[in-house]
Amino acid sequence: MLECLHRSGWDRATQLRPNVVILEAADHHAKVELVFWRSEAAARGAVPDLAPMGVGWARNISWRSTTGFTLADEQAVDRCLLGNV
Repeated sequence: MLECLHRSGWDRATQLRPNVVILEAADHHAKVELVFWRSEAAARGAVPDLAPMGVGWARNISWRSTTGFTLADEQAVDRCLLGNV
């Protein structure tokens, strides 16, 4: 999954904790924080019911982005998380 994001233009910026990774767009326009949860229910519980653009979850991973995150970025993250987790 991280390899898919890398191919989509996201580079690892920081690993805050074993279950938290921050990726930065190769052109530095935005960052996205991925949190790897023990279960899908925990990941879903970390995201509000009406999540704004740039906030989401897929399977056992929740994610939040910074300002500058675009719809194309969100689609790439969703594609990689849903297709490769």
